[in-house]
Amino acid sequence: MNVICSMVVTPNGYIARLDGREDYASHEGWLEYLETAKQYNNFVIGRKTLDIVDEQYDGFGFEDVKCDYKVVVSRHAQANLDPIYTPAASPQDVLDQLEGKVDTVLLVGGGEINSAFAKQQLIDEVILTVESHIIGQGINLFAPADFDLKLTFKSVEELSGGRVKLHYLVDKAKI
Repeated sequence: MNVICSMVVTPNGYIARLDGREDYASHEGWLEYLETAKQYNNFVIGRKTLDIVDEQYDGFGFEDVKCDYKVVVSRHAQANLDPIYTPAASPQDVLDQLEGKVDTVLLVGGGEINSAFAKQQLIDEVILTVESHIIGQGINLFAPADFDLKLTFKSVEELSGGRVKLHYLVDKAKI
């Protein structure tokens, strides 16, 4: 099973402000995300990301994403999740639950869950949509942890609004 970590980032590597807001991100990016999740028929997020989006974004929530598998990873996997979400206790639990249901897992964050997947060498591709906006403080793409991902450049695509999409493959042979 292929795991793609696909995130919107600032040029200085932040995926959100310290309070979790992504108000600098373009609306086009949200629409692109909706299409990507629909294409892969799934997405994986951490519990903190779910809570922040539910709390801060009226009308732009994960419940609106049209896909069959909406997986939320949490140390407390059964903790008060809406039934539209599939709880998972770990990255490996995500893969076990999606085995035979999807070919590609779409990992869309946040930083802690991205690092949890990276530490277990479960990420196969990294796709970064770089917004044309820098913020001074924020949440990193990957939370601090002990791992390395050796990336091989695959492609770059210029998007509307001065955004750029960078696509990398993870070279697991060099890790």
